[in-house]
Order: sequence, then C-alpha cells, then structure tokens
Amino acid sequence: MHKILLVDDDAFFHEMVKSILEDVEIISASSGEESLELVKTILPDLILLDIQMDGMDGFETGQKLKETPALNEVPIIFISALDNAEDKLKAYGTGATDYIGKPFHHAEFKSKVEKLLSLKRKADEAYQQLKASHQLITDVQRSAAQNQAISRFAQTSLFCHDLETLVRLLFLTTGELQTSCILKLNAEPVEIHSNNGHISKLEEEILELSPHLKRIYSFGNNRAVFNWPHASLLVRNIDGLIDTLALLMDAFESAYKSIQAESDLLRQVQKIESDNEQVKDQIHDYTQQMKITLGDTIMSLGLIAELAPEEEDKLNDIVLDYQQKINNRLNIFSQNSQTIIGLINNLREPPEELVQLLDDSQNKTDDFDDILF
Repeated sequence: MHKILLVDDDAFFHEMVKSILEDVEIISASSGEESLELVKTILPDLILLDIQMDGMDGFETGQKLKETPALNEVPIIFISALDNAEDKLKAYGTGATDYIGKPFHHAEFKSKVEKLLSLKRKADEAYQQLKASHQLITDVQRSAAQNQAISRFAQTSLFCHDLETLVRLLFLTTGELQTSCILKLNAEPVEIHSNNGHISKLEEEILELSPHLKRIYSFGNNRAVFNWPHASLLVRNIDGLIDTLALLMDAFESAYKSIQAESDLLRQVQKIESDNEQVKDQIHDYTQQMKITLGDTIMSLGLIAELAPEEEDKLNDIVLDYQQKINNRLNIFSQNSQTIIGLINNLREPPEELVQLLDDSQNKTDDFDDILF
C-alpha cells in the first residue's frame, strides 16, 4: 500500500483526504516541524503539503524536505487556498511536482494523486532494475578481475623457483582479491607467514588445528581455512571467495610441488657431480697403487731384476692412458651434470615482468614485515 504524508494544520482537511483516498495509507502531520521528524523514520511515496501553517510555512517545509537525500525523488503536491502565479512559481521553485488550489474537485484530486503514485511506482521499478543491472555489471567485472588475478598467479607461479617468491606472489594475489590471510607451510620446520605482518595467538592455534579440519572449513563471521597437502590458508574475510581461493590454493599447491621437484632434482644432480669428483680422486689413487703393484709383480716373477727408466716410463704411460680414458668418460657425466645444473639455474631466473610485479608489491608492503615462526 502506498504511503502519503499529508502536512496541514486543518484536522478536518485530513479527514476529508482520508475519505477520498481510501486505498492508500495517510500519515498525518499538523506542522512542517512534525513532518520533518516523521520522515526520519518513514519514507512516503507522495507528500501533500499546505502552504499557510503556523510556524514553518509550506515553502520552507518543502525546501527542507527536498534537502533530505531519501526524499529527493519523492513528489510533492502543494495544496493551498493561495492561487496566484507568484505562489505557484515559488512552490515550483522549492521542488513541487504539482499545485492544487483549495477548494478542489474530489475526482480530479484523486486522479492527480493516483497518476503521480503510478509514475512514482514506475520510477521506483525502473530504479530497481537499473540498480540490479548495475549490480550485475559490478559482479561480472569483479568476477572477471578475480579470474584474471587467479590466471595471472597460475602463470607467473610457474617462474617461482623458491618458496619466498611464491609466498610473496600469493599475498600479492590475495591483496588484489582484497582478502586478508595467513599462510602456513606444512613442511618441517613449519613456517607461518602473514600478509599484513600480524598474527594473533588465536590464529596461530587455529592453524595448528588445521590438519584436523575439513579441506575447506568455513566458520564464524566470514572466515575460512583451506587445507591443502603442503599449505594451509586462514582467511580473515572470505567475502564469497571460497571457490576463487580454492583455485588459488590449487595453483599454489602445483607451484609448490614444482619447486620441490626442481630442488630435489638439483640436489640429486649435485650429488652425482660430487660422487664423480670422488670417483676421479679414487681412480687417481688406484692408478698410483696399480703402477707400484705392477712393478713389484713383474720383479717378483723374476722376469727382470729392475725396471729400466724407459720401461718404467712406458708402464707409467700405459697406466696414465687408461686413467685418462676413464676420466674422459667421467667428464662426460660431469658435463651432463653441469648442463642440467645450468638449465635449472636458468629456469630459476624469473622473467622481467615477474621481477617488476614483485618489486611493485614490495614497495606497497614495505611497512609490513612477514612474521615467521
């Protein structure tokens, strides 16, 4: 039912209007001051306003009503015995939609009121449709921005070859999503990082409980915990981003495992290289022992009493030749190891775009240092 605020100091006029407009709710005010108090708690669809009243007159009342933001679009009809052009112009200047002189024809009055109420209803419906369309556009834009942030993280995380860079990139992305969070890396020793440099004792205890919670656990006032194999994320303001942050954690988990696999490979290659160097040293020692053993064996067989210098040189050359051949084969393994190490190190160099992205994010967060436990 429509609400009409009737402002008039004539009680009889109030009763007459109520009898004419039976299908609407009439809210009565006997003065301009009373009407200004009433509109603090109600929002009428139409205001009927007398001009000649004790205290604040209709012109001043209409001006003050129009200055109220919520009433800016509410139509005002002035109803007065004053019927000259000057008063009509003054009424229009205060924001009046129409002006009806007293006395008036009841049917004409009712028709004007119903027409204005119909126009007001259509305007409200159009405004709601516009508001809904605006909200839809806003939601689409926000969703697109969120998807873009997740997509950018998934792509750039491929170039993160250490956990420090990956964590910074994660917090840069959650910052774009306007989400405050804490990240716990589950590998020993456990590390906890906060995007704003702060973590409470309660938050730390919640993260300690995370292994016993569901994969995605929403609780309390807009909070959630995401439990992935290698990391847990405590979100302070989830704001409907559960699916989006789940995708972010999927990408983080993939990048984490890639860093881990890369580090394992590098350690294995370095171990092979170290083993090769040890084998080379051992081969050198063995060849020296072999030369001595061969000389002693030849003499012990009684073939010769003593090796001549040229025979000893020849024996040394034979042993060194085979030693060199073995070392050459081992060097091939070393070269392959160095090639692999070089490729891994090249992969560890992030592209300029990622370096710039992380530098920009660092400049924005210089006032906060991660808390590391």
